[in-house]
Amino acid sequence: MNWGLGGLIILFIGVIAVFAMLPEVSNTTTIMTEKQNITLEPFDMSPAIISEVGSIHEGYNFTITNYPTTWRITDCPVTDFVLWNQTQSALAADNYTLNASTGKFSLKDSFVLNKSIAGNTSYISYFYCDEGYVASSSGRTVTKLILVFAAIGILAFVIFYAVKEYL
Repeated sequence: MNWGLGGLIILFIGVIAVFAMLPEVSNTTTIMTEKQNITLEPFDMSPAIISEVGSIHEGYNFTITNYPTTWRITDCPVTDFVLWNQTQSALAADNYTLNASTGKFSLKDSFVLNKSIAGNTSYISYFYCDEGYVASSSGRTVTKLILVFAAIGILAFVIFYAVKEYL
């Protein structure tokens, strides 16, 4: 069977359509199967500074932007949390306390933080589970197979056309 120009156009449109969808499927699959990384998210630490005595109010709680909610509170807390000072130097974990389940952290009064109120931006980095994250490891494995099956579909489409056209 000879498909001719019509067959080539169908093949071309099919391959282009699949390649146009693969990046979106890949991005969605990544959100569903991998924790998201936030690097150097700025936060203003001035609310925790007691200006009269030049110290830090250790009871003041900051909340990260992507804090865990619903099932993520227990099943997927924040991980690899790092606090950076104003010069983007990582601080030791004994300079802050973190509740990974709620995404709240507080500063400890230490010499490595700028205790002036003006221009006091520090940074945090962490990994979190996005809303679409699949909590089950078997579910993440199956989700990753979507790309494999998409690639097999493209290959089958091309092979089917080649066999029909040239054999």
